[in-house]
Amino acid sequence: MKILILQDFLRGGGTEQQVVFLATYFKKEGHEVVLLTFRPSGRLIGRLANSGIHCYSLQKFDLGLSFFAPGIFAALRNEAPDVILCMGRMANYYAGLIQRKNREIPVVGSVRTGKKVSVLYRWSLRQVRAIIVNSLWWHNQLERIGVNLDKVELIYNSMVLSVDRKIDNTERNRLRSQFCVGPSQCVFLNVANFRKGKRQQRLIRIFSRLRGTCDWQLWFLGEGRELRRCQKTARTYGIDKQVRFFNFSHQPRIFYGASDVAVSASVEDSLPNFIIEAQAMGLPVIASDTGGVRESFLPGGSGLLIPSDDDTSFHRALMHLKANPQLREKFGKEGISYTMKQFSGEKQAREVLDLLKRIVEANKLCASSL
Repeated sequence: MKILILQDFLRGGGTEQQVVFLATYFKKEGHEVVLLTFRPSGRLIGRLANSGIHCYSLQKFDLGLSFFAPGIFAALRNEAPDVILCMGRMANYYAGLIQRKNREIPVVGSVRTGKKVSVLYRWSLRQVRAIIVNSLWWHNQLERIGVNLDKVELIYNSMVLSVDRKIDNTERNRLRSQFCVGPSQCVFLNVANFRKGKRQQRLIRIFSRLRGTCDWQLWFLGEGRELRRCQKTARTYGIDKQVRFFNFSHQPRIFYGASDVAVSASVEDSLPNFIIEAQAMGLPVIASDTGGVRESFLPGGSGLLIPSDDDTSFHRALMHLKANPQLREKFGKEGISYTMKQFSGEKQAREVLDLLKRIVEANKLCASSL
C-alpha cells in the first residue's frame, strides 16, 4: 500500500512529531510512504534521515507561508497513492478539495487542534472519506457541527517519547545539579511552543504569587513568538531568577527527568502530547480543563484538573503538590501505568494503519463493482 502523508511544515510541535512517528511506523510495516510538505526543511526533518521515506516539499524555497502549496494537485496525480492522510490544519484545509478532484483516491482528514475550526475546515471534513480525531471531546464536537459520525474514528495520540531507559536517582541528581536546582526545590515544567493559546504568561502570573519563596523553579521548554514577552513578564514580576527558559530540544527527557511536576494552562489543546510524555516519565500533572485535556491523564489519580481560568485553584494546586512529595510520587506511578495502557505508540500507530487498510480495501471493492 502506498500512503501519502500531507503536512504543511515539519516544525517541532506535537502533530509534526506524530507525523514522523506514523511515517516511520508505516515504513517499518512494509508500506511505501511519501511525506509531502508545503514548506521545506523544519526542526524534525533530520529524524527522517536514512529512513527510506520519500520526503519532499512543494515550495522550492521556504517562503514562510504555511498555507501555500504550489502544484499540490499535480504532485498528487504524479504520486498516485492508495490513500492520502492529511495532518495539521493547513493540510486539512486542502483535504476537501483534494477529495473532490481525486474521487478515486480516498482522503483521510484529521482533527487534532484545540483551536476553533474554520468554515473551510468544516467543509473539508464533510468531503473526506474518513476523519481521525484524537479525543472524545472532538468526536462530540463534530457531532454538534453536523459531521457524519459513521466516518469518524477516535484514535488517541501515540506516545512518541522514548522511555526505554528510565532516569534513575543518580542521573536525576546529576541533572538537577547541572541545572543548579537545590535539593529542596520543586521544579515545575511546561513544554510547548510559545503561543497566546498556550497561556505561558498566565502561568507566570500564577507563579508570581510564590515570589518571596525560593523552594521552586518554573521551566519552560519551547520557542515561538510569545517567548520574549514571557521573559519580560517574568522580569516584571521579579521572578526571572526562578523562571527559566530553554530552547527546543530533541531530548526533552532530560528535562522531564530533572523536574517534579508538569503544568499546563493551555486553552488550545485537544490531547496534549506534553502531558502524555510527562506522565510516561513519572511526573504528576496540573492542567487547566479545556478540550480533551481531561482525557490525557487521570484527574485525581495522576494529577489535578483545574477549571479553566481559575487562577486561585491553580495556585492552590501548585502549593499542594509542592508540599507533598509523597502525593507527587503516587500520582507519578499512576501516570506511568495510565500512559503505557492508553497511549502505547505501537498500539495507536497500528490502529491508524488498520483504518487506512480498511479504507483502501473498501475503495477497491467499490471500484471493482462499477
